[in-house]
Amino acid sequence: MEVHPFGSRNEEEALVFAEENFRVDVQHKIHKLMVIQGISDKDLAERLGVTEEDVEGFFGDDAMIDFRMLARIFRVLGFRCELKLEQIQN
Repeated sequence: MEVHPFGSRNEEEALVFAEENFRVDVQHKIHKLMVIQGISDKDLAERLGVTEEDVEGFFGDDAMIDFRMLARIFRVLGFRCELKLEQIQN
């Protein structure tokens, strides 16, 4: 694997980068929708039937949101989530 500035040095590192990029992208989309709609962590928690601490955990560096919860989050925010794929350019 070719070394790029600020890029991965090997496949293991590339996998970690992929995980982190996906996590941050999802967190950003959720947060952006919450801000636009004026929804607090507490409001989202009530809509989802979870605790405010659970919602705060969605935005942590170690967040592990499962697919079902993602679908629920986007649904209560008025959206349906779709997966878009882009081929990796090496």
